[in-house]
Amino acid sequence: MSPARYDAATGQRALCGRAGLLAGALDWIETHLPAFDPLTDGIKPDALRNKALAELAFMCDYLCRAQPAERVRAQRILSFVAQVSQRPEYQDLIVRNPESLQLYALTYGSLRHAGFDVASAAPMIQGVVDAGYALAVEVVPFRMMDLRHVLDNAGIRHALPPMAKSLAQTMLAQRPPLHYLTSADVYCLTHTIFYLTNFGRDPVDAIESSGLEAYRRMVEQLLGLYVRLRNWDLTAELLVCTHCLKSPASEVQSAAMQALTAAQLDDGSVPAPGFDPKGEDARRAGASYAFEHNYHTTLVAALAAFLCP
Repeated sequence: MSPARYDAATGQRALCGRAGLLAGALDWIETHLPAFDPLTDGIKPDALRNKALAELAFMCDYLCRAQPAERVRAQRILSFVAQVSQRPEYQDLIVRNPESLQLYALTYGSLRHAGFDVASAAPMIQGVVDAGYALAVEVVPFRMMDLRHVLDNAGIRHALPPMAKSLAQTMLAQRPPLHYLTSADVYCLTHTIFYLTNFGRDPVDAIESSGLEAYRRMVEQLLGLYVRLRNWDLTAELLVCTHCLKSPASEVQSAAMQALTAAQLDDGSVPAPGFDPKGEDARRAGASYAFEHNYHTTLVAALAAFLCP
């Protein structure tokens, strides 16, 4: 058990609420940093860990901005990400693995914002963008918003359509009946809100007032549903959406944060939907099972813990 979260004498959590959720998640991340390395088996990156490394860099960059008191710890984690990103075999992937350009740009932009010297990667990323392939692939509208958000924040020039144009084609803009939505649909909605608002950093007054209220109601109703379903991944993402939309505080949000905190495991991770440590998949995959299932939920729970009031 982590000393940052538990009292050794009593076995009880030393921190509770959002503070305990964040401290426990950061404990788990630091303990499992080597598992975020995408280049441990030859020169071909592990796709899941390539994504995990970029998402880790992004979360820690926002942690530095949102909670200066955690900057030292976030910088310590980002130092690991920077060491991976400076390895020649990783930098080669920027050119050799253009289908994953977005991940390299996300890692680069996050480290750049956090004050790391990663300037050597900029011309390589810009060169891949200028070559045209990475921007020509077929993607759904919210993924186009995602790519634009990443490139904008990384300071990379591009010719992608404005956010407003892509937004008009998204599921969020159509405001579909909630009872028809699948979990995959809800991920489309949450991520569209992330990119539309720059994860809450941009003012919401640019959103049409009727649309803003509709999005807030949609998020609130879905939040109650996914707490009841014990889907902590979407619960955390929907909580982040309440921050992005500057939603008024509510009992639903408070209950969701309490439930998310209570779901945290003793090692500090937060279980993903379908996580079963005693199942056949866990026995077959061994130690990697818990990391591969829970890393994303743990990262987005940490994001909710430090962004949401």
